[in-house]
Amino acid sequence: MNVAVPLFGSRISPRFDFCEEILIVTIEEGRIIQRKRLSISSLAPRQRIAELCKLDVKVLICGGINHMFCAHLRSSGISVISDVMGEADEALNRYLAGQLRRWTFCENRRKRVCKKRGGRGREGFSPFADATRGSSEKEEGNE
Repeated sequence: MNVAVPLFGSRISPRFDFCEEILIVTIEEGRIIQRKRLSISSLAPRQRIAELCKLDVKVLICGGINHMFCAHLRSSGISVISDVMGEADEALNRYLAGQLRRWTFCENRRKRVCKKRGGRGREGFSPFADATRGSSEKEEGNE
C-alpha cells in the first residue's frame, strides 16, 4: 500500500495545495519498504490528485487541504488524514502504530531550549506544558 505525505523540508507541508514535494512510502506487512520523494511544484492541484491516483496511493497524510480537493481524493479511493502537523517521519510512525488521527501534532520527543531576548532560556519548553506549573512558579516568586 502506498501512503503520500506532502513535504516542507522534513515536515508535513501546511497546505497540500501549495507543497513543492511529496513523499511516497510503500508499506507492506506494517513496515516501510520503500520511500521516494517527488517534485510536484509544477503540477496544479487537480494534476496532483491525478498523479497520486496514478501512483496507486491509498492514504494521504497532510496538513491543510481544500475541501473540494479532499472530496475529490476520497471519491478517487484515497483516504485523507488532514490537519496533521509536525515531522513527516513521526506521522508515519504513528500511522504504522495505528495512532494517527486528525489534529495530531507529530514532534520528536527531544529536549529543546527556547531563548528569550537577553539570552536566557527555558529548557524543555512545551506549548502544551501543564498549566499548574505556571501557577507554582508565581507562588514561589510571591513568597
